[in-house]
Amino acid sequence: MSRNRCKRPDNSTNAYIIDFMEMVRKTPFKELEPSVKIFSDFAVALTKIIVNAGCNSDEIHIVFDTYKEDSMKNVERQRRRKSNEIIVLDSISLNHRGPIKLENFCCSSISKTGFQVFYVEWLKINYEVNKPLYLGISPKAWFMLAGRASPFPRLDCTHKEADDRMMFHVQYILGNKSDPTSITLSLDDTSVFVCLVPLCCQLGTSWS
Repeated sequence: MSRNRCKRPDNSTNAYIIDFMEMVRKTPFKELEPSVKIFSDFAVALTKIIVNAGCNSDEIHIVFDTYKEDSMKNVERQRRRKSNEIIVLDSISLNHRGPIKLENFCCSSISKTGFQVFYVEWLKINYEVNKPLYLGISPKAWFMLAGRASPFPRLDCTHKEADDRMMFHVQYILGNKSDPTSITLSLDDTSVFVCLVPLCCQLGTSWS
């Protein structure tokens, strides 16, 4: 089990798991090519990053947060935010102009929720890659492969944090792979690794 910040692993791995909003926050928005003008452009660019990062894996998992305005976690997010210039978009369409400052967009839990919904709906129609893609989002998880999308109840959960969902996905992978040897997690939060220590013995190789 290894930690990787949305970069292509050097070696093959059974599964590549991505914390979606963490990846979005750290995407160099102004450096994306082709340049992002509307949200559909952003969806294309993010999918390219995700597929490239998971190219050496058997499958890709994307986990999402559930944002509640009145939750303690959201209060903490608001306390930590660095900008008072907040971009709020509760509904996002394909041709909606992309945010000029991504950090201001990500300051709003409403905007992040709207974008997650938009991106999942976009993937249902536009994910044409021949690699299994699992989406851990409330209230319904999804499985996608080569232009087909279907609900995936085995990964349905009500956890609010992507970190929690990530652990749930690791458990699913370990329980459904005949001989898993490697899982790569794309995240910064080391607390997830501490929680996953009991599961590492199920992997045939070392944990780093």
